[in-house]
Amino acid sequence: MQVTIADATRRLSFAFEKPLAVVRFEVTRGQYAAFMRETGRIAPGGCHARRPQWGVNPALNWEQPGFAQGDDHPVTCVSFQDANAYAEWHYFASAEAWRTGEADELCRIGNGADLSAREANPDWQAATCRDGFAVTAPVGRYAAGPWGLHDLNGNVWEWVSTCAPVVRDQAAGFRLVREP
Repeated sequence: MQVTIADATRRLSFAFEKPLAVVRFEVTRGQYAAFMRETGRIAPGGCHARRPQWGVNPALNWEQPGFAQGDDHPVTCVSFQDANAYAEWHYFASAEAWRTGEADELCRIGNGADLSAREANPDWQAATCRDGFAVTAPVGRYAAGPWGLHDLNGNVWEWVSTCAPVVRDQAAGFRLVREP
C-alpha cells in the first residue's frame, strides 16, 4: 500500500499475524454493555476527563462518563485492557484519505474541535464549522472513508497497541493511492 503524507508518497508494508475483522462504526455503549454482561467483566473505576482539569476522575466510568450519552453513542472511559479484550483500528485510521486542513471537511468526516465543542470548552482552538455535538455524537453520523469505515476521525480517542505505521504530521492529510 502507498500512502501520501504532506505530498511525500511512502510505501507501507505490514502483515497481520491473525485474521482481522473490522467494523464500520465505533463500538457503541449498547454493544459494550452487552459485552460486559456476557463476559461478566467488571470495569475498573476512573476515567481520564478534562473537567475541571485534565486527569483521572475516579467517579467516572463507561456507564457514567460525566456527560449524557445514548446507547448509539461510542463507548468512552474504557481501559486499555478492556479495549484490548474487545479489538485494531490504527492501520485503517492512518490510511484515511481526508483533507483535514479544510474546516468544512472536519464537520463532514468526524466529531472534532469545532464551534459546538468550543461552546463547552471556550479555551479550545476550533474549526469554523459546527457539527452540533459538544461531546460524543451517535456512531455512523459522519461520512465513510475510502475503506467504508466511519468515525475514524474525532468523536472519541481510541486505544492502540502499536505505534502509527508512519509518523503522522498533524497538519497533513493522508491520501490513499491504490496500486493497479
